[in-house]
Amino acid sequence: MSELKKQNSSKKVIKFLFNLWKISPLPTWTMFTAQIIAVTLNMTVAPIFVSQLLTRIANGTANLDGSIWLLTGYALSLVVSIVILFNLIIGLSYISENKMQSAVDEKILHYLVSNSLTFHSNRMSGGIVSDTNKLIGSIERFWDTIVFNIIPITTTITTVCIVLSFIFWQYAVALAILSLIIITIVVFAQSRISPVSRIAADKSSKKTAYLADVIGNISAVKAFAMEKVELTKYKKLINDWRQAETNEMKGVTKVTATFGLMMTIMNVCAFTAAVVATQYHIANIGTIYLVISYTLNVVSQLWDVSNTTRSYIRIIGDAGPMIDTLEMDIEIKDTESPEKSKICNGKIEFKDVCFTHNQNDDALFRQFNLTVKPGEQIGLIG
Repeated sequence: MSELKKQNSSKKVIKFLFNLWKISPLPTWTMFTAQIIAVTLNMTVAPIFVSQLLTRIANGTANLDGSIWLLTGYALSLVVSIVILFNLIIGLSYISENKMQSAVDEKILHYLVSNSLTFHSNRMSGGIVSDTNKLIGSIERFWDTIVFNIIPITTTITTVCIVLSFIFWQYAVALAILSLIIITIVVFAQSRISPVSRIAADKSSKKTAYLADVIGNISAVKAFAMEKVELTKYKKLINDWRQAETNEMKGVTKVTATFGLMMTIMNVCAFTAAVVATQYHIANIGTIYLVISYTLNVVSQLWDVSNTTRSYIRIIGDAGPMIDTLEMDIEIKDTESPEKSKICNGKIEFKDVCFTHNQNDDALFRQFNLTVKPGEQIGLIG
């Protein structure tokens, strides 16, 4: 049951964050398209020009006049992908992510000010602020992960395998299968760390909330000489957070070590295949370069799978609490057109009132007496 709840929570967070594209649709989808084109040109098309040039050099037919179009094509591929499109993508990411963050900021404040005093009395204001900041930061990290990690990974593997299928289809099939196996293993391994990351995020929120609560009530802390008590409690929260981070670190290092070993094996296999192809004259130097270059490109992208999955897990942990809060129904909703008070006589009396709130074991005060006359505005502070 807990596993199903965790999956539903993850899906809910991803759905919330991904649906933010509707706030800035044109920049978002333009950014996606530009990144696909840029990665294809840089990772797949550019090595083809180098491969053709190396083949001519190996055959002794290379000259400047005959190779000018290869050099021009190579240069254009890099200029368009790295200089033009990459800077366009950065600009569009700023525009779209800022719009998303602004919209969510407004939504959060509107939700908080519309909620009841009971809602706020049961929560630390510092915790709410901490969860808000984490959600806003998660928006930027979520979309950066998609644009700068997920799209390059999928585009590189797909385009490389398509091109290799026309040159050395056996190697293309092996590379595709091995890539899928590695991605599956890494995603599965990282998902096992997800609960630990969520615990670390919760510990961080509690620590921040406690600090904000102490600073917000510093007058009371000093008035009752509670500095040492508050410091002791805060140190315990710090130790709990550090322990949670250490547990997360242990899991991450195990996954990273395993993943690094698999990447090393892939690189060694690529160079071994190149030596065998050369020894038995299976392929020319251009094809061998293309195989090695493509393999290294795929390996570099597969290495990002671990970082991408770890970032995804941290995003889920950071964004989850505030998204859960926003899905809670508002207990008391103000009317859009409230009627003006018509009371001009009488009074409101409180006699021997015992005051507390939910999730509190003790009363804040007892035998409270107050008389409110018509027209008076009374506020309770503290």
